[in-house]
Amino acid sequence: MAKDHSLTTSSDVIILNSMEMDDEDDSLGDNALVLTRDQLQQVEDFRNRLLNKTDDAEKLELCAEKRNELLRHNTELQILVATYDDVMSAACHGYENKKRETASKGTLRPTGRHKKLDNNLERDEWECYFGIATSAAQVKSKCLAALKAVAKRWGREVTLHYEWESRGEKFYNLLRASALKLPEWNDTARALTIIMCQRHNNIKRACIVQSRDPIMQADLRELGGMLGNTRPPNTDRSRGLVDALFLTGVEAASFVEYASLSVPIIAEGQQQFQWNTNDRPIAQLFKRMTHFNRTVSVQIPSRSPKEDSFENRARNGTTGTR
Repeated sequence: MAKDHSLTTSSDVIILNSMEMDDEDDSLGDNALVLTRDQLQQVEDFRNRLLNKTDDAEKLELCAEKRNELLRHNTELQILVATYDDVMSAACHGYENKKRETASKGTLRPTGRHKKLDNNLERDEWECYFGIATSAAQVKSKCLAALKAVAKRWGREVTLHYEWESRGEKFYNLLRASALKLPEWNDTARALTIIMCQRHNNIKRACIVQSRDPIMQADLRELGGMLGNTRPPNTDRSRGLVDALFLTGVEAASFVEYASLSVPIIAEGQQQFQWNTNDRPIAQLFKRMTHFNRTVSVQIPSRSPKEDSFENRARNGTTGTR
């Protein structure tokens, strides 16, 4: 280990002290030469988490989580580079001229692998940087286009609240697809909450993380699959089995009074009285019914999205005929 990491300073000079090293640092491996101590500790913690897992599927799930985290950091850095590039191009004519000159020579490159290093090291570094900035600008443009579409439908405040600014292009595309199919955020939030809770309760899948942004790409893919299989309810008997009835309050009262129904009724203008505060509205509604053997369709929010959301119930609480 290092015996002395200090610096000797004076008013004029800074002198690096000599250090005696022993062989203990070799145990850290080559990674110690390229990673900070914090990064080394993070890698070691992750290695221990992997080794503590006995099931290979769980190990793979853990690797997938780390993959997503690293990709997110990479996207965050690319967007940051692209943003700085915009600022420097707008505020510094010399920077913009050098960028244009480098681009005209066709020497933009994200790394120095494909060209022999120039004797002018600074020029070589500019070429590498402009190559990275150009690639980063494309990533930022695609991400920004998707997020703008999301913000247009769900609201800018939703986008900012959940801190989606560095989740990556694939995540943004899934997010945009969800926003296009479910333009109301409240509807999307309810659907995603159900999906995440089901994932959390499955011991073979990842738990919900304690974060402002707990949504995973898998959640959005599942939501997309659900939305892809949905269709508006059929309300026209001439088109086959009716899924639901959209009626006025008067029409709904007539149907309930004289017909035996097994589908939900969505009514408007049906409330002809004020609810009191002494009892639940559903109890008050049942009390107004005169036929005690009548069954009604009751919505059950706790059911899985893949099941019927309603069930026929008699007034006495028993399950009616489906």
